[in-house]
Amino acid sequence: MKKETRKSVSQVQKEVEKIAKKYAKKEEFKGISNIIYKRVDDLFIFIIFFIRKNKGYFELSVSMEVKLYEYDNLFWKIFKMESNISERESLRANGAFACPSVEIQEKTYKITEENYEEVTILAVEEFYQILNVFLENLKRNYIDFNDYVLKQEDILNDKLLKMLANISIHKILDAKQMVTEEIKLGNRGGYGNEGLDIYEHILNYCNKLLKEK
Repeated sequence: MKKETRKSVSQVQKEVEKIAKKYAKKEEFKGISNIIYKRVDDLFIFIIFFIRKNKGYFELSVSMEVKLYEYDNLFWKIFKMESNISERESLRANGAFACPSVEIQEKTYKITEENYEEVTILAVEEFYQILNVFLENLKRNYIDFNDYVLKQEDILNDKLLKMLANISIHKILDAKQMVTEEIKLGNRGGYGNEGLDIYEHILNYCNKLLKEK
């Protein structure tokens, strides 16, 4: 990417972030970097804004991510990083060692340097609607978010999320069976701390809970 292109992309990115954060305050979203986030009941919702240039025009990519608020607490407890629980809330959205989330929807908008404010506001409004539809669907068709996660297929980090969901609903044996199978396959879960990967930490945590019963 040429220097002048990088500069223009960076400038539009900054403006989009500023507009999104300002407009999102109406719905009590907070903002950090290119993300707006909010706790809604027992869920943690965050929306990511990303600008790129494609064939001479700008694209605004927007994605909405959702996870159970307690997933991060459980993830950090298992991962021996409990101090993160009391850290800034935005860590749940942009932290390097935050629990992964479920992407609800991603959309791309074509924008220019003249209309990015209008398009950013439109995107925020549309994602409010997407969130409301998701919450209504969750309430109508699932017991809770754990039930939603356990019934999903082809989502990123599905194994890890389903292990956490099982632990959350006290199905420790199910979580242990899942993690044992993943370890046998040579899978690691994508995170490491204290010389162990996340799946090893989960196995140890499940064994500890089962021993305490």
